[in-house]
Amino acid sequence: MKQQATAKVKVTGMFCSQCGDAIVESISAIEGVTLVRTDWQKNRVTLTYDLKHINFLEIERLLTDIGHPPDDSFLSRLSRGWVLFKEKNQIDNLKHVGACCSKPPKTANRR
Repeated sequence: MKQQATAKVKVTGMFCSQCGDAIVESISAIEGVTLVRTDWQKNRVTLTYDLKHINFLEIERLLTDIGHPPDDSFLSRLSRGWVLFKEKNQIDNLKHVGACCSKPPKTANRR
């Protein structure tokens, strides 16, 4: 099952390429983050991370801690909500244990 997630988040306070470099350096050092790209002209951070080590809410907290909190506009909040929804589904799917040998799970016979 897929363990990696990709997210794009619009941040505030990224005024130059050095700001983008600081974000890449800070976030890349975190265990589970495999790719960080920034576009300082669009104030966008693109991330690929392992769901077994870190989640999107923790990444948002880290961005806030380093001075680049997520943008709070309606569309940005909607986009982040979609990322959280997809991430929750991926985590739930990773926890699911399927039935073995074509037998239905024991809970299927309950009425």
